[in-house]
This record gives sequence, C-alpha cells and structure tokens, in this order.
Amino acid sequence: MDTYCQAETAAQLAWSARGIHRSLHIAHSITDLAQSETITPAHLAEVVHYRQALLGNTCL
Repeated sequence: MDTYCQAETAAQLAWSARGIHRSLHIAHSITDLAQSETITPAHLAEVVHYRQALLGNTCL
C-alpha cells in the first residue's frame, strides 16, 4: 500500500496515523495466517471490517 493510498484511505475513514500503523500490523498478521507473500486488498478489507466492528460502526 503506497503512502498516497494510505493518506487518502485514512482521511476517508478518519483514522489517525497510529490507527493506520496498527491496521497495517493486523493486515500483516492476516497475510501470514493466509500464508500469502503480500498484503492484498482482501486482507485490508478484513482489517477495515474488524476495526468498524470494534468501534461499533457496522452496517449489518
């Protein structure tokens, strides 16, 4: 995920720099569990889903 994409996504989701860093760490863990070489958009989507669920912002 490049820097521009991170900044744009963080602005849209109102995440702090710390939130981005923690989310990327979780995405890396998900990638490891999936035995993948790189973080994919699906891994990032899973992180966004988990973060929204934890914050109570789900659209279920």
